[in-house]
Amino acid sequence: MAQSKNLSLGRRQSADREWSRELLFESANLRAYRGHCDLSQPVSRKFSVASDQGWLALCTEGCLIAQSPRTDERCLVGSRSGFLVFGGLSGQVVYGRGLQDWIEIEWDTDRLRPLRDWLRGREFANPEGRIMISGGLDSPDCNTGSPLDRLQLALCEPNDGTEPFLISALYELSATLCCHASRTILGEPEGELPDAIANLIRFVRTDPARSWSLRDAAHEIGYSPFHLSRTFRASMPYGFPEYVERCRTEVACQQVLGSGDSVEKIALDKGFGSAQAMRDAFRRHFGLLPNEIRTLGVYTV
Repeated sequence: MAQSKNLSLGRRQSADREWSRELLFESANLRAYRGHCDLSQPVSRKFSVASDQGWLALCTEGCLIAQSPRTDERCLVGSRSGFLVFGGLSGQVVYGRGLQDWIEIEWDTDRLRPLRDWLRGREFANPEGRIMISGGLDSPDCNTGSPLDRLQLALCEPNDGTEPFLISALYELSATLCCHASRTILGEPEGELPDAIANLIRFVRTDPARSWSLRDAAHEIGYSPFHLSRTFRASMPYGFPEYVERCRTEVACQQVLGSGDSVEKIALDKGFGSAQAMRDAFRRHFGLLPNEIRTLGVYTV
């Protein structure tokens, strides 16, 4: 597995789940990789980012949980989300079951000094200027397309313009993570939506645990259930019932990570109806079960 001298990524648990890491672009201490595999079980890798280096991992498909041993904070990074480590941190990541497809960007901080200084000045940087942060990358008000999609396209066929484009994308994606760290990772709409659907999405995100049958939701915005189902599916990449499940799964995961409540209590609190329904949703969207998220480190190698 190719890697830089400053960024250390540990090996997986076993060779039958080999992780493919392909170098897409390299120029003067700026590198972009694609990592991908299909996992039948969660797999852990250790990472170590040197004090003079940054690492940005961008998920196009899959999910991981990350933790730094220097803090109690854990990051959930799902599809179309990112994970930024900067200024000298080590820890581990646990990848969920299923397909994993990532773009990773590594750079020496002196190469991009304005970005280095800006990151060190963020309020969530520790006194030494170290950062570990994650969040969703898609913006509902983005009129120029997703920066992640634009980056993928640029890296498909590198050319003389790839380097400045990659640097620009690195600034944009770092700013997106740092300024919108709380952005959702499962239920973020893309592009403009009809006013009624945008209002419904806001209602669901405010209280995902309440009853959200098609009939209840349609009544909320003055639609018929049939019209809501058709309009929602035309506006989003999935139907309304899945959207509700995504919202519930995300807030439930936050409670799993941030509390000692039982899986049964969280399932009822967040509207799942049963612990098994919540486990199924976690496995479907994260490739990880609630107890696996809580026992981060079991898979360490």
